[in-house]
Amino acid sequence: EEREKHTLDALFLTPTTTTELIVGKCLFSFVLQHATVLAMVALNGRWDGNQPYFWLFVSLGSVMFLLVGLFIAAVAETQASVNAMGSSLFLCFQMIPTLSATNDLLRMAANVVPSTYVLRGIRKALFLDLAKVDILGDLLILAVVTGLLYLITRIVFRRMQMA
Repeated sequence: EEREKHTLDALFLTPTTTTELIVGKCLFSFVLQHATVLAMVALNGRWDGNQPYFWLFVSLGSVMFLLVGLFIAAVAETQASVNAMGSSLFLCFQMIPTLSATNDLLRMAANVVPSTYVLRGIRKALFLDLAKVDILGDLLILAVVTGLLYLITRIVFRRMQMA
């Protein structure tokens, strides 16, 4: 949308760094997502489990999905193509982990879908005894994927600034 309205060019002319630009574009959505999760937890009265790990997975998942959205928006030509790519990717991110128990193909595919690790980590943090299950493996994979997405998004935005 910013590309179509030509406001992206003006944004690139401001004296901000690429990191400031990415953080600024994500901050409102990040806060809104956390407020939504907080409301859901409060409505369900789900304060047991390991809350620090729960919020860590919520935060990393939120950042990961925001970076995916920024990347799609950066490479798509129009708002319609952003919506088409984003909706399709969102469905894959939601459906593959959810349906992974139904067959072997989806179970294998779930291992490469990052949202699998978000959902698995949240489930472990809320419902399982972390002394008996490994949550750090899920956290490490999610942190690495989020870090890689940040680097990719940063490179894309830098190239857009130079163009």
